[in-house]
Amino acid sequence: MNALRILAFTVVLAHSSMSLATTIDEMLKQWNFQDAAATQEIFETLLESANRDPTFKAAVLSQIARTHSLRGHFDQAHGHLDEAEKLITQGMPKATTLVRLERGRTFNSNNQTSEAINQFRQAFSTADSAGLDDLAVDAAHMMGIAEQGKRAERWNLIAMAIAETSEDPAARRWLGPLYNNLGWTYFDAGELDKALELFTKGVNFRKAINQTREWQIARWTVARTWRALGKLDEALAEQRALLNEVSKEGDQLGYINEEIGEIYLLKRNIKYSTHFAEAYAILSKDDWLKVNEADRLKRMKELGEVGG
Repeated sequence: MNALRILAFTVVLAHSSMSLATTIDEMLKQWNFQDAAATQEIFETLLESANRDPTFKAAVLSQIARTHSLRGHFDQAHGHLDEAEKLITQGMPKATTLVRLERGRTFNSNNQTSEAINQFRQAFSTADSAGLDDLAVDAAHMMGIAEQGKRAERWNLIAMAIAETSEDPAARRWLGPLYNNLGWTYFDAGELDKALELFTKGVNFRKAINQTREWQIARWTVARTWRALGKLDEALAEQRALLNEVSKEGDQLGYINEEIGEIYLLKRNIKYSTHFAEAYAILSKDDWLKVNEADRLKRMKELGEVGG
């Protein structure tokens, strides 16, 4: 989803906004979302070189906060953001937006939705006013996640409009996540044809920029929508193709097996049991699912035991 980056601040503020923006962008590129702890170590090292520049330091602190919020360390995240807030002054739109975004993400991850929305709205206003398309899209897309129903749709459409018309490649890279998020908004509202249209756009977008894993996930969403539309044979063929393609590591294989199990269940084929058992073996290790989708995991377990 988000791209992130690293580079130490180099001396003179005579290199002002252009050099500074590049420095922050390079800092953000150092993100590894699969390993927040390792990313934190990189940012902690960068912090040592950031002391003379409050803008860069605030930006680095915002990303250290994010490494914590991704792991559920919400108090630590807010502590780093409090430190970053003290450095923010007028004329720092990029750092200000990053701090607001991460404060919002921290609130949102901790189920404090109204506080999150307030932060995301401020982040969007700051970024949009400063012409920071990449961050404006990020903030609008987060509003789409935090809001519900038509409000979520509206914010996703705002984000998509900016991304599709922006000359900034970083802003355009948001189109994949946006097609996915708005697709799910339509899916949850029962507008399956609209969802399928956006999920298909996501497949084409991910393929065009050679993002293999994201392309596979986008294909999964198309197949999931086919199942909802009753196109079981098409859905099964695509999920089985994915089963043979994806890495044997990670939770992606669990979701594919779960879907195949659901399709076989609808087809009244006992093969569903094997796939639910496979899905449970993988996804039961996911701490987020344990907390937020306990009933779903229980269902996988019970259906997986039918043929055992």
